[in-house]
Amino acid sequence: MVRSLKFKALAVAVIVAFSITHLYNYIFLNWRLERGKDIILSISAYQFLALTLMMATGYFYYLKHQITSNERE
Repeated sequence: MVRSLKFKALAVAVIVAFSITHLYNYIFLNWRLERGKDIILSISAYQFLALTLMMATGYFYYLKHQITSNERE
């Protein structure tokens, strides 16, 4: 059960972090990009990985809390 919760949390966190990263890169870093003139900016892979792992950990504990609270009732 714990392994499936970890996998579900990581799968959701990768998708959400990837979306957040692309939105952040577009909205805050490259919103005035002129093709051919400017350098495309992006957050680092380390920041993406850190965001993903923090989100996965938080979501895992949220799912675990939901299951344990439902078993108590």
